[in-house]
Amino acid sequence: MIIRMIPFWLVFTAFAQSNKNFCEAKTNYSTLIKDFNKKENLLGFKNDAGLFDEGVCWWHSRFQRKAHYLLQFKPEQNKLSEKENKKIIRKLIRNENVISIPGFKNLNEFSKTYKDYILKRLTLWQVKDGGLRFAWINGLAGRRVLSEEKLRTKMDELYQYLSLENIAYVKQQLKGIPSHSWLIHEMKKNEDGYLIKYVDSNYSEKVKTQKYVHGDKTFYKRSGKAFMIFLEQRKEQEKIKKTVKTFCEL
Repeated sequence: MIIRMIPFWLVFTAFAQSNKNFCEAKTNYSTLIKDFNKKENLLGFKNDAGLFDEGVCWWHSRFQRKAHYLLQFKPEQNKLSEKENKKIIRKLIRNENVISIPGFKNLNEFSKTYKDYILKRLTLWQVKDGGLRFAWINGLAGRRVLSEEKLRTKMDELYQYLSLENIAYVKQQLKGIPSHSWLIHEMKKNEDGYLIKYVDSNYSEKVKTQKYVHGDKTFYKRSGKAFMIFLEQRKEQEKIKKTVKTFCEL
């Protein structure tokens, strides 16, 4: 009888320790951000697919943020079937719960394996938002140049948002209709302004930087084109954090 119980307690202990490690990583903001700087925790494919093959940048960024908070990888366990892993991808988009993925080491590995299916679901998400919720309207209009005071206030507010232990989803307004998105996870204050660290779906496996200097009225791409950023999807971030909190308090 005792011999039979040993495997059960070993499994239970390993399960409990795995959850403990996960919760320590996801509820400790410094660890959460440190992990976000690692390629292994970023999506293994760039912005692609979408309506008219114009990309799914908004939804790529939102999927990345959800995955960073809600996926728990367990490489020591046997992989699920393809059908089961595809179900996990759909559940993640719906933000239903913290989800375990056996047999994979990290998001980068998992997302490369299921790249085509994830892009398919992101395109469907885009269609649903665009067709039923008119989400395409948000971010397609906005000033690209502000006064020095307004842009400084915007940057101070963004810094404050991150200081409340958030990863910021921002729309990037370009000239005319085009827009893009970033996930900003770090802002370092200095005497002249801020150094911003972010993930761009067009360079999905890299962390990039952008400088803001007091007195700036806009931001510029390397091409010289001006753009502005707007903080959005705050309620989604709150829901993601609440999902983690609920899981870790069980």
